[in-house]
Amino acid sequence: MGANGSNTVNLQVELTNNGSLTSGSVSLALSPNPAGSCGTVTSSTINVVAGVGTDQYRASSTPGICVITATGPGGVVSTTDLVQSVSTYTSHYGLTLSLAPSTIVADGLSATTAKLTVKDGNGVPVVGDTVAFSTNGCATPSNSVATTDSSGVAEVTLNSIRTADPTCSVAAVEGDTGASTTTDLAETQAVNVTIIPSSSAVMASSTTPIGVTVRVTTPMGPVSGDTVTLSSPCSGLQSTSLFTNNAGLAYSTFVAPSSSQLCVITGTESDFGGSGLAPVAITSATSLNMVSVSNLSITGLTGTKGTIDATVTNGGTPVANDTLYATLVSGVPNGCGTLSANSATTNSSGVASFTYNASNIPSTCSVSILESNSGKFGFGTITQVTPPSILTISINGSSTSLPIATMGSSQANAPVVVTAQDGYGNPLSGVSVTLGSLGLTPAGKSSVCGTFGSTAGTTDAQGQFVTTYSPNGQGYCAVLAGSKQVPGLFYVLTVQIANPKATPDKDIVVASPTVIPADGQSTTILHARVLNSAGFPVVGDTVVFVNPKLLPASLGGSTTCGGLPVSAQTDGLGVGVYSTDANGEVSVPYVASTTPGVCAVLFSDSNTVGGSFAIILQAPPGTPSPTIGLSASLPNSPVVGGSAVPINVSVTGNSKPWSGDPLSVSVSPMGGETGTCGTASFATLPFSISGASQILYTPSSTVGFCTVTISESQGGLSYVMNVPQLAVAPSSTYTVTPNLTGLNLSITVTNSNGINVANDPVALTPSTGCQGKLTVGNLEGNTNSSGVFSTTISTAPLPSGCTIAIQEADTGGQNSVS
Repeated sequence: MGANGSNTVNLQVELTNNGSLTSGSVSLALSPNPAGSCGTVTSSTINVVAGVGTDQYRASSTPGICVITATGPGGVVSTTDLVQSVSTYTSHYGLTLSLAPSTIVADGLSATTAKLTVKDGNGVPVVGDTVAFSTNGCATPSNSVATTDSSGVAEVTLNSIRTADPTCSVAAVEGDTGASTTTDLAETQAVNVTIIPSSSAVMASSTTPIGVTVRVTTPMGPVSGDTVTLSSPCSGLQSTSLFTNNAGLAYSTFVAPSSSQLCVITGTESDFGGSGLAPVAITSATSLNMVSVSNLSITGLTGTKGTIDATVTNGGTPVANDTLYATLVSGVPNGCGTLSANSATTNSSGVASFTYNASNIPSTCSVSILESNSGKFGFGTITQVTPPSILTISINGSSTSLPIATMGSSQANAPVVVTAQDGYGNPLSGVSVTLGSLGLTPAGKSSVCGTFGSTAGTTDAQGQFVTTYSPNGQGYCAVLAGSKQVPGLFYVLTVQIANPKATPDKDIVVASPTVIPADGQSTTILHARVLNSAGFPVVGDTVVFVNPKLLPASLGGSTTCGGLPVSAQTDGLGVGVYSTDANGEVSVPYVASTTPGVCAVLFSDSNTVGGSFAIILQAPPGTPSPTIGLSASLPNSPVVGGSAVPINVSVTGNSKPWSGDPLSVSVSPMGGETGTCGTASFATLPFSISGASQILYTPSSTVGFCTVTISESQGGLSYVMNVPQLAVAPSSTYTVTPNLTGLNLSITVTNSNGINVANDPVALTPSTGCQGKLTVGNLEGNTNSSGVFSTTISTAPLPSGCTIAIQEADTGGQNSVS
């Protein structure tokens, strides 16, 4: 309805008792969002007669949502949302309603997040619009209203009820214009199928059957009239198609097979597709086996894994090759997670391990483990603890997903949003938040930080505290948020730029060595360099290194990683700010922690806010060094007096790309001549980065061949390649024709007209298959006046697998002999 202060709408209340219409008194209460958006009702008390009562509501003049709550006899409550839109508006809003996930289990515990995106007629997000969420009773919203953020998104959590509704519908109405939309939520019924054998162990060939009871329940109680199908790899079930009675129970019997084995009985019910299983051990003799099971404490969060160990002994002696079967039991729906595998076999120490996958709920779960040799049980306890609450900060649209925010040094009132959430991502309201800042420069702390609109506040119903930030100069500023209710200190590093570059700089960083022992003391060096868009070093650039402990896990961050030592930090929190030297470079140490794993250090520069990561592998102490491989290629040959050409270098460790290996390069004339070679330098850093590096070779003005030697330090390898300095960039190459007669090898070079070419440098490169089998008299020389270069070999014919590559330098023509 329009928010014009005069529009009216009729209200109707229906009152029932056990499905029958009844009479009574119902009171009405109005809750505005925002303030002033509720009008008035004719009477705050409705006298309901024969199940129906009416009232009238008159609008206020403030757009928004008015939540009307009706309270009847016995405290029963119902609510509805009235939207008061602006009286006139020029364009319709576009709404997009999404659910994540789109399917939930109707167990009273599962939930989904409903998000409504609101955009105006021009496709621009609408900020600050009040949105009302509701369902047709199939799920319960955590909040009936929410407000759109800077992206035009409002969201609430929808919690499941315990009964699945095949027609579950979710509706959202925004308050500015009254536009609305709906979507469907798929619900599956939570069902438990429990198989209960009267005995978990039976002697082989026993003719006495054991009872098998099947119980089928949902969160609402027993399921009667449900068809249950039983199966087992052992052929001992007497009845396999059952029907549950009023108590949700069905019964069968099982007779043991003649041989010792583990029989698993599985039951599947037809109404909801639920299933359950139970193991029965078929034994041949009484055993004194004992089963002990470790307890496990784990964070109750989907994706978290833990290990449960079961040990089988007989008189204190480990029992190997015993098959164990694990079952999880909880008194809370979904209280248990899952096991990656239900069965495992004991090793020589009598131990079998099970991988446990946590569920998304804090609870206690029991694990029972049955061993098959004698049918003995062991029990353990799994405690799923609540994950810790967290704060996140967004400044100027950036957040702790990459903890660097960018803004102009004179920008005013950049938005700051601090969000408090519990460990499951639900908003926490009423959390007291305090903000602070710390300016950082290569020389230490500074005053580049600016001012906040407010330095303290309390989170709202969406778990947010919103204020502003205005910088006070160019540089880095650590903006900090803290709360006594949410342990830990959370921050965003702001980069305040005076004149941002149109083309970003290139940030390069690598750890050398990349692999260090996780011993709490081993050190690697982080080598970083900043290059501008033309490839030249950026001198005097302010750069920052951010410790892994301050990064999210998605970027390689972890609280168990090491980091910059305190002496290398500027703020004491894990951030080091430095200035690049004359080569655009800076190096800082990294010290390992005692926990093995992959860790990442963020490196960024302040001119354009680029970003790159140094990856460090903290290996268990004693891990053997990898087998290093080194190779290089020359895509294009250089021309004398011409531009530099790249030489691509590849480094592998155990046949995989290997980072952090220090590299060096040297150039010498092939055959010992002098004054014929150019220079070689690394394009970025003299290290392998993701298994690669690039060398730039700049030719001299002399036609000929030069030997380029590339060396790496971690494996002590060198790679030698002959680089021709061509006379011209050829449109076509000369023809190279080898002739091997006995121990004499002659090479003839001819041009495109068939004329022999004199004084053309020629180089010979034997393959690795020639090593130790053959020597060549002269590996380099010039063709004579007849266009021929001659040399000798030590063995004829050439050994198997031996090839001699031949290249001439005037145009780069090639051939080989083998």
